[in-house]
Amino acid sequence: MATRSFVDKQYVLIKRQVTLYTAVSCPGGTGAVTPQKWVYPTLGAGPNARTYQAAPAATALPSGVPYPLQYTSGAEGIRSVARTGVGLWTFTTQDNYQRLVQVSWVQQLAGGVGDIIAVGRNTTPDSFAAQGGSVFGISLMSATATVKDPVASTILFTFVFADGTEP
Repeated sequence: MATRSFVDKQYVLIKRQVTLYTAVSCPGGTGAVTPQKWVYPTLGAGPNARTYQAAPAATALPSGVPYPLQYTSGAEGIRSVARTGVGLWTFTTQDNYQRLVQVSWVQQLAGGVGDIIAVGRNTTPDSFAAQGGSVFGISLMSATATVKDPVASTILFTFVFADGTEP
């Protein structure tokens, strides 16, 4: 299970529920998707960034030191994301979890209307005990209930996991 200290008081029936947030940049069409990392402003150093930038590549497993993990690979709990087919993405977390409880999302566009109306679970790549973090899949769907690659945009995801052993 996750090796980091998460807030333990959430008053839910799921033991040690963990919520992760991530942003994924989509170039539109068949291009590679890129996990994004929020750039926090640095006190006294230039203008406040408050924006996303490409997250560091997940080239190696963490060294076992919990604190810098979210800064050395991936972005705030998500190690990597890959497009594996039309509208199919595979996510790898920085830690291992028991199961994925919920996925929610919002598509950010500079203008216009989003073309993804639903996100489903693609359980084919699932491996919650994989070395280096849990692996799970999602499918992005259009208004016609078919898998679809999104237009150029950023998609913000919220993932809720069960981290503890359940009775």
